[in-house]
Amino acid sequence: MKAFIVAIALLSLANGLYLRTHAFKYNEEIPEENMTTNPTFEWQFPPEGTKTFVFFATDLTPSVGGLRWVVYDIPSNANMITKGYGDGKSGEASGVNFLPFKLRSHAEGSGDHQVEFSLYATEIKSMAEWFGTKEQVTKNDIVGAMEGKVLDFATFIGVIHA
Repeated sequence: MKAFIVAIALLSLANGLYLRTHAFKYNEEIPEENMTTNPTFEWQFPPEGTKTFVFFATDLTPSVGGLRWVVYDIPSNANMITKGYGDGKSGEASGVNFLPFKLRSHAEGSGDHQVEFSLYATEIKSMAEWFGTKEQVTKNDIVGAMEGKVLDFATFIGVIHA
């Protein structure tokens, strides 16, 4: 397992784009305060040509895993998502909140969970324009729109002890 974690960390560094938070250490417990309020995430070294960023929080536990939060259309000049952004408060990144930020409600009583926070640098000018007037946008819509348009990515893992 440690080799896998090191491989992910090295992959993120090798790609150039770098993602971090000061709220918890890589692959360590996510603090209780961040179960319903996202922590601040910062990034560095986006590739040239980045037009927007997409940020996912995904529970990696197979039995209850899945998308927990996504923000898309984060402008290329942004370098962070501030604490509480998932609550609809204004943050440094002015992207579109697709889901409210909630980790705990999906994890109670189901054992330990790894949550992957992923940042994608894309060459997409605007996903909102891509989706047009579609009322319900899904994760598959977002992933499909990103296909072939991801310039780089970085991940950060946190753990929920449930």
